[in-house]
Amino acid sequence: MSLKVQNITKSYNSLEGCKTVINQFSYEFLSGEMTIITGKSGSGKTTLLSLLGLLDLPDEGTLNIGCTDPYKLSDKERWGFRKQVFSYIFQRSGLIENMTIYQNLLLPLLYTRPKTSRSQVDAKILAALQSSSIDISVDRIVHTLSGGERIRIAIARALIAPYDILLCDEPSASLDKYNSKKIGTKLKSVSRLGKTVIVASHDADLYGFADKIITLENR
Repeated sequence: MSLKVQNITKSYNSLEGCKTVINQFSYEFLSGEMTIITGKSGSGKTTLLSLLGLLDLPDEGTLNIGCTDPYKLSDKERWGFRKQVFSYIFQRSGLIENMTIYQNLLLPLLYTRPKTSRSQVDAKILAALQSSSIDISVDRIVHTLSGGERIRIAIARALIAPYDILLCDEPSASLDKYNSKKIGTKLKSVSRLGKTVIVASHDADLYGFADKIITLENR
């Protein structure tokens, strides 16, 4: 499912006054492609990702996903739309520290419709673990995992619930070159399943996996 934004702008008030972070940004992200949004710190990568993923709203501009502009939906409608269309991988993994791997992977399935049986749930979790090359016990508590293990669990969790667009905010942050390339390989393979994969990153190890690279400039 493609995602097309036109002329989106986002500004924030700061001690220095009103600062425009995203200014009249337009682009079409295509299904089956992995696009990386890069740029120096402060260039607006995370802000843009939040706008694309409906975690924040722009001051102006439009977004089209299929025949829908979710910016024009009510808060409740937009929440439901976001849940059906998007999956997210956050910079710090977004996992719940005091829960097990299994419990973290179970969370996205609690909100899917129709409800699935325990055997179906376990099958989905097992498939996600295998797809993400995770061979550690699902009973491990998250706070005992390494950085590389956490991000792979976060990817597995993002792939469990139905989605068309995958948004990733610095998925290889703090990882070594080996693990960064493993993340790149996985995200590339996800895009080849027909998903739209959008990654905000300044990690050059990921660039070779991208179909397209967008560079944001500091303003």
